Amino acid sequence: MRSNKKVLHIITRLIVGGAQENTMFTMEGLLSRGWDAHLLSGPTTGPEGEIVGRIRERNIPLTIEPSLIRNLSPKKDVLAFFRLYSFFRAGRYSIVHTHSSKAGIIGRWAAYFARVPNIIHTVHGLPYHFFQPFYIRYFYVLAEFLTSLITHKILYVSGNNMQSCLIRGIGRKRDSHIVRSGLNLDDFLNAIGKGTEIRRKFGCSDDDMIFATVARLFHLKGHKYILQAAPEIIRKHPGVKFMFIGDGILRERFERIAREEGISENIIFTGLIPPEEIPIYLDSCDGIIHPSLREGLPRVVPQAFLLEKPVIAFDVDGASEVVIPNITGFLIPPGDMINLKKSLNYVINNTEGAKKMALSGKKLILREFTIDKMVGDIEDIYKRMLIDG
Repeated sequence: MRSNKKVLHIITRLIVGGAQENTMFTMEGLLSRGWDAHLLSGPTTGPEGEIVGRIRERNIPLTIEPSLIRNLSPKKDVLAFFRLYSFFRAGRYSIVHTHSSKAGIIGRWAAYFARVPNIIHTVHGLPYHFFQPFYIRYFYVLAEFLTSLITHKILYVSGNNMQSCLIRGIGRKRDSHIVRSGLNLDDFLNAIGKGTEIRRKFGCSDDDMIFATVARLFHLKGHKYILQAAPEIIRKHPGVKFMFIGDGILRERFERIAREEGISENIIFTGLIPPEEIPIYLDSCDGIIHPSLREGLPRVVPQAFLLEKPVIAFDVDGASEVVIPNITGFLIPPGDMINLKKSLNYVINNTEGAKKMALSGKKLILREFTIDKMVGDIEDIYKRMLIDG
């Protein structure tokens, strides 16, 4: 007999990332509310780090499926489908809830053929974007459209992402819901004023002004725009430094560019850091830049607001839902170097005005981005589905 409260979440990898952390908090919240919740993931590889240890520390039931890998692999993808199908049939889950592109496609179709009564998918960021070749973009849109036909509910961290899908026929409006990302507020609120040791670690004085970017050193994350703007900013303000928090395949290239531009001393590469240290790293900084060219709703933006840090962000996907121009922060067109430099100069020269915007952002985050609200919204959707079913 199928338990009404038996739910399985599936994600492709448990790397250090927003989608993964959201899923971990959701699982923890569901378990505390009495749900029979399980998590399944593919193997976690790559330079981004992993949160498998944090998952296990929280006693979240976890299964690793070796055939569920991120890259396209016809042989392994077919194997993953059949492995998931068997897993669903044996587990008799009332709800299968998928995350990320690969797990989202394979997982939902396996759930459909296994006759799982309720299939849900969360869009943490769109799999298609205009920087892809058109045929790849078309493939992703088609795959998401077809898979949406067998999906009962689609959740979005960003309203802009939801509208992008709906206008392409992906999902039905009545079955689409916005569920904001949940943040562990205390981790950030308790870190206020504790970033001094990080500044000392990297040789920064109290007079230096540090702008941080938290992201993998990877394509489309936008670090190159910071490196393009940095020389002019540093010439005017020698005490300005840019901190890249994270690691990735482009690190050597960015280090080389910094050397060639003669700004190596002003560019800090922290490498991969434990997720629990993100709050004090952000607190060590004077402002946050989020120059990504594609994102669902960037978690670092609400995290920065909690720490009362000014935010400069590219107007991509869900950024505009938290960065309100001249009210909570600086929202600029993607790749707009003139406005990026202008915004940086404003924060450098008008610290009180920038701080006031950050405090307005903090009020918004304290209202909309709690873990309890996120889990509660998801639980309400589950309950309605089980009643309607």
